[in-house]
Formats: sequence, C-alpha cells, structure tokens
Amino acid sequence: MLIEILKRAPHDWFTVGDDENQIYSAFAFVAILLDCRSLRRTRRANMSIKPFAEGRCLCGAVSYIISAKSIRMAQCHCKDCQRASGTGHTSLAFFKKEDVTIRGVTSSYASTADSGNINTRHFCPTCGSRVYSENSGRPGVMGVAVGCLDNNDWFSAQLVVYTKGRSTWDKTPEDVPNFERMPPPPK
Repeated sequence: MLIEILKRAPHDWFTVGDDENQIYSAFAFVAILLDCRSLRRTRRANMSIKPFAEGRCLCGAVSYIISAKSIRMAQCHCKDCQRASGTGHTSLAFFKKEDVTIRGVTSSYASTADSGNINTRHFCPTCGSRVYSENSGRPGVMGVAVGCLDNNDWFSAQLVVYTKGRSTWDKTPEDVPNFERMPPPPK
C-alpha cells in the first residue's frame, strides 16, 4: 500500500486510506526508512566491537557484558564478604555502571558497612550466585564478582582490604597494598 502512495503525485501523498481509514504519509515512511538504515548501521558497528568481558551466574539466568576495562580490582576479607561468598574473601573488579549491561533479573540484599554506606549485593534468585554489588559511597560504580566472569585471567588484585579479618588459611597477595580496614576512596 505504501508503494502505491509513493507512486502518486506528491500533493496526493497525504490521503486517507480506504482499508483502515488511517492517514498515510510518504514523508514519514521515508523518514522511518532512513532511521531504520541508521539503526542497522549502528547495530552492526556495535556488534563488531568485542566486549572487554562477559559473565553469568551458575544457571545462566543472569548474564552481563562489560564494554571497558575495570577501574579497580580488589579482594575483601570483611566478615560480610566472607559470609556472602562462603569463603575467606571476595574478589571484585570495579567498573563504571554505564560500561556494564546486565541481562536477567537479580535479587538483592543490602547491608550497612562500617563506613555507614549501604552495600547492595545482587545475586541470581534461581541459583544464588553473587553477580555484582553496588555501594552508596561510590555511585555509578559496580563491583563484579570475578568468579562469574567467563574468562578472569586478567584479574590481578591492586589492593586487599580488611586484612584484620583474613583467616590464616586464606592467602591473598601481599605484594600489593594491604589495609586492615577500608582505605579512603581513590581520587
């Protein structure tokens, strides 16, 4: 039907359609067509960009794609992280929130850190895998659980925090800055 409208003289392009009694506009059609071509080019360009990292929970219901390198990598021995991970520490890579795309629905649990900030841990409601966390003291930053990454060979802790709670059996790097508590945020 749109092709028939385009074949008409330009002053007849705005007519009422017989079938559905709608107004057809060839100008709108051309604009939409051009917009769609632009979207396809954008999609192709974005698809050709290889993500920095990808990961998922144990069951695959929650997954993510990360488009840029981490801004910080750390290991935490606080009691909350020990309990949340079920082991001696948590390894986290921190990214700008806009660089991480989450697919799927997470459940979350918020707790108050000794700083007074709210630390919200997000996990898969099906398998329970911890996927990422957010801290009210660092808006716009996400801490991704390194164990959920498909390939985490690039991870290397830049600092270790809450070493006062480190168990003797849990060995983490000592050749990077180690802090008994949480250090001040980087500038």
